[in-house]
Amino acid sequence: FEMKKDEVRGPIETDFGYHIIKLTDIKPSVVPPLAELRPKIEADLKNRQASQQFGKLAEKFQADVYTQSDNFKVIATEAKLTPVTSQWLSRPQLQAIAMGNKKLVDAVFNGVKDKKNTEAVEIATNTLMSARVLDHKPAAIRAYEEVKPEIVSILKRKEASSLATKLGAEKLAALQAGQGTDLKFAETLTVNRQQKTPGISEEANKKLFALAESAQAQYVGASNDQGGYSIIKLNKINPANVADANKVKTATQKLNQQQSGDLVSSYFAALKTANKIEYSKDAEKKLLGEDKAGKDNKDGKDSKESKDSKKS
Repeated sequence: FEMKKDEVRGPIETDFGYHIIKLTDIKPSVVPPLAELRPKIEADLKNRQASQQFGKLAEKFQADVYTQSDNFKVIATEAKLTPVTSQWLSRPQLQAIAMGNKKLVDAVFNGVKDKKNTEAVEIATNTLMSARVLDHKPAAIRAYEEVKPEIVSILKRKEASSLATKLGAEKLAALQAGQGTDLKFAETLTVNRQQKTPGISEEANKKLFALAESAQAQYVGASNDQGGYSIIKLNKINPANVADANKVKTATQKLNQQQSGDLVSSYFAALKTANKIEYSKDAEKKLLGEDKAGKDNKDGKDSKESKDSKKS
């Protein structure tokens, strides 16, 4: 901001290395009209007021779960909240409810004996949660009769998935051999390599992009996310769009900066490894301060440790 247009300065040292900088253009700042800024100003003010209000409520909530440690009734009334009583929960189930927050899960399972409210834990941005144990069962092997329906359901799904894969593979082989089948394909979708398309598994996507252009119809098959088997017909391969020049330039600059930073870090690491650094007592005093050095060296042990630390 001190430079003039077309001026060149450098080399200038930054965290990423040394740079020579040329100022190519200066754009004067423009103050937009109020009518254009009004929606943003209003949104900012509302967000600021909401944040302030949330801060007050959060502070009170944190205090209340501590002072009213054996119930949520008063807290619920004052904060206009509805406490929820869960069924039996294991650690993974509770962690899912707490949006992956391990701190809350640990607080709950560490409080199974005293059955007090946990502290208010921020499980997400502007989201606090407190819990209390009503009852606890130690981990144990469940009775066969209790788990039998779940086992039957799992086995049925596994067998159905196996049969679907077998039947799908047979139909795929028939299509690839040029034989007709009773299959009816859904509507045409456009897929790309980088973005997941609903209904197209990662395995199917990889197989599609492994195909080359062909005059004949091409088919691929793969297991899908629902436990079944999908057969996909490739209609056409679209050429990749030419990347925007500005995006390529920006990406190149970012990669160059990252590479420069990596090189500098590697260089300093190599210097530390290859060189033995020594400094004098005067330099040590300047770094640590005369008074601090005196306090640290009250006895012979400290003096010896200080002496030994002069070499690194």
